[in-house]
Amino acid sequence: MPIEAPAPGPVDKFVVALRALHAQAGAPSTRNLAALIGTLSHTTVAEALAGRRLASWPVVSEIVGALGGDQDQFRQLWQSASEAAQVQEPEVTRPQPDILARLENDLLDRTVPLADVLRACLVLYGHTNATQLRAWASAELQGYPRINDVPDYRKIAAPIMQVVDVPYRGRSTHPFNVHSLPDFAREYITEIVPLSQGADELEALANVYEAHNQQIELGVFAGDAYMSVWNKRPDRPYTVVAMYWTVSPAVIRGVLGRIRTQLTEFVADLLSEVGDSNMLPTARQTDSAVEAMVGSAVIYDSNVTFVSGSAGDIVTGQSRTTIKDNKTKIGDVQGNVAAASTDLTQIWSDALDVDKVRQFADLVSQLASTLGFNPDQQAELQSGAAELRVAADLSSPDRGLVRSALDRVLRLLGLAASTAGRDVAIQMGNELGQMIMHQPPH
Repeated sequence: MPIEAPAPGPVDKFVVALRALHAQAGAPSTRNLAALIGTLSHTTVAEALAGRRLASWPVVSEIVGALGGDQDQFRQLWQSASEAAQVQEPEVTRPQPDILARLENDLLDRTVPLADVLRACLVLYGHTNATQLRAWASAELQGYPRINDVPDYRKIAAPIMQVVDVPYRGRSTHPFNVHSLPDFAREYITEIVPLSQGADELEALANVYEAHNQQIELGVFAGDAYMSVWNKRPDRPYTVVAMYWTVSPAVIRGVLGRIRTQLTEFVADLLSEVGDSNMLPTARQTDSAVEAMVGSAVIYDSNVTFVSGSAGDIVTGQSRTTIKDNKTKIGDVQGNVAAASTDLTQIWSDALDVDKVRQFADLVSQLASTLGFNPDQQAELQSGAAELRVAADLSSPDRGLVRSALDRVLRLLGLAASTAGRDVAIQMGNELGQMIMHQPPH
């Protein structure tokens, strides 16, 4: 006889109804919802929607109002949930005012390395038992072991270069055109770089290559597999000996700056939660702040095996995808698989004026030191300009990355006092944004 699941209680009914309302309203992000409300932090909004603890009625009322819900209906649901939740013991917090204050001071002190701030987060875990904080801080320190765990803010755009040996001509380096790859291979060999290295390693890379005024060369995931297949072709016009992404140290600095900025928001959210109580945040408060800080991750995986023939497998990390009767395999392609042909690069220039992107990036770089920004803001603005330049030079650019970099630059420009140069840059950036939105790629 099957066992029936217990009926949902008042708290479950309330949480389900609130989540349903959130979904019906288009599922706005907790940050956008908090900004719309104006009186709540995005951590508070995230915790209320998660339902790990029952929010107060004033908080619920603000969220319901912002989502266009029925206040009377949700008041009744909340009242029933509140009465049912009263039997639960409140989570205990202990006085410990120094850790958050130290984190706040270290984040604002640019002489303190990011890795040291992340280690302080592990100390905070020891006092709060916030397991998501430990997992995130450990990954940021030690590096992400799996590419599909790398979060969005560590994803950058970079062109791919290949080093080739041409018979009787010697060795040369030139851009690699990802458009020349079969469709299924482009999923793994892209001009999007998920930076999986630990914070210390990223800092060291930026320091060394800045000192020598050189670009950073990072090995392309699945590049070895591609080169192995290509170099076995008897009719190959050349031998590929290396493939790498070329990355500006300024872009790495920008990623480190993003992590520091997100950590600052994380600490600010926790301080707003505990107020003047001299108490540590609870594990739930801390982990909710981590969720709001990290956001979603983009899945990439470097553990790829390409096969040729009429059927086979592509092995990607933890999963296996079977390719049956595939008509286009890397080993079978006889055309311009790696010939760096340019027949498809016009797609990008038709959709967007790349010269205007470069001009806008150059203007932003020139203005960065004149807008009254602190060094961190200047570095973030320069990083955004550098990302725009890279995106304009990609053979297969990601329009989302262009939009993201443009939005970040415009947000920073909006913080500066009005000047002729700043106003021209904002107008130019807005025109680029409209171009991106109204001219989708062919």
